[in-house]
Amino acid sequence: MTDKRASQFGGWLLLFTVQYGLGLAANAVGLIRRLPRVWRLFHGHTALAHSMAPLALGISLLELVVIAAIVWGGVLMFRRDPRTPHYWSLGLVVVFLSNAIGVLLLMSEHRLSLDAGRLTVAPTPGNYVAGVLVSALITVIWVAYWLRAKRVARAFAPVTQTEDAPEAATA
Repeated sequence: MTDKRASQFGGWLLLFTVQYGLGLAANAVGLIRRLPRVWRLFHGHTALAHSMAPLALGISLLELVVIAAIVWGGVLMFRRDPRTPHYWSLGLVVVFLSNAIGVLLLMSEHRLSLDAGRLTVAPTPGNYVAGVLVSALITVIWVAYWLRAKRVARAFAPVTQTEDAPEAATA
């Protein structure tokens, strides 16, 4: 017997999966690119390196939190776990807060680089705020979708005993 819930995995739910799959890839690449820099900053001998090392480490740890949240949510989704909608309604807030804190750390890192003359141009604070506001809006939309959408409710509904039984047993 085929799982009737499989046909529910489309539309906006598929878009969500693609969006957060790409987000997972972007965070993984960002983390991989950042780790050698974190290493160099912690082993640097300048005051700038010592000031920036904790910021770079903090950003890396937050990227790791986002990666873990997306991976675990993906595991729940592909297992069709009934807890998935509740997980994502909370997980998306965790991802947003991690990203917002990461933006603050990145802004501080850019400010230190500007002050030290290592960076000549950095985004304005308004650019950072706009990015966080857009991220907040996207988070609110997706949380509402996970909590209210009928497709989500059908796709992650618990499997009943009759749905689980083989067709031969019902004949």
